[in-house]
Amino acid sequence: MLINLVIIYNTQHVVEGYDFAPDMPSDLPAVPRELWNWGIQNRTGRLRSCDEDLARINLLPYESGTVSQVGITFKGLVYTCQEALAQGWFDRIRQNRPSRVEIAFDPRRTDTVYLRPDSTFENYWVCEFSDRSRRYKGISFVEAAGMVKEMNRTKATAKQEEDYQKPDALSAVEEIVSNAKKRQKASKPSLTDSERLRGIRQNRATEKEVERNRSGIKSKNQSKRDRPADVVPFRSNKTQSNDSLDYPDMDAFLEDDDD
Repeated sequence: MLINLVIIYNTQHVVEGYDFAPDMPSDLPAVPRELWNWGIQNRTGRLRSCDEDLARINLLPYESGTVSQVGITFKGLVYTCQEALAQGWFDRIRQNRPSRVEIAFDPRRTDTVYLRPDSTFENYWVCEFSDRSRRYKGISFVEAAGMVKEMNRTKATAKQEEDYQKPDALSAVEEIVSNAKKRQKASKPSLTDSERLRGIRQNRATEKEVERNRSGIKSKNQSKRDRPADVVPFRSNKTQSNDSLDYPDMDAFLEDDDD
């Protein structure tokens, strides 16, 4: 298969943007085989050597991919590479990263693709799978496309089911909230305006009674403090037994003098 791709590329592929020399004829097509034959006939010198890996990658088919903070997305799969990380392509606030890049790939393997940073055939970056796409390792792009299609179909079905069930779920939540409000309202006694007014008056009367009691206790304590203390007479033990503290009888005293 690879040999067939090489043959097709060199005999039929038209090289876009080929830099023609001034002495090249205008009717010379930019097909590798035609350019080669013209150069052998009209140019002299040693052939230029080429890196084997670069030559192999340049013979692979290529398509366009996109770049975002998630990574390099190609055919629904996400890749990353060290060079892009070093240049900050995946930073969230990065403003100068390219939106689209050219990707060469081997259709038989999804694990690795090759990014052309300047859209030329002179160099490339090796891109490996991101963790987001690790489930697609070791398969072909055809198999990966089938898996992606099946996953999208499953996601769409689940989303449709979610949208179908959402009104019922919202109705169930609203019913629960409504029942809770009803139970809360039923647990509270319903009072008429007159009953609420009577309760307010009763509370005021209770407050006044409490205030009067407080004032009465204060007045009673104050009257106790204002009353003079009782005087307790002090007597000796002898006096307390028989003798009185009254003045002596003067008549009896004068009678004694007459005698």
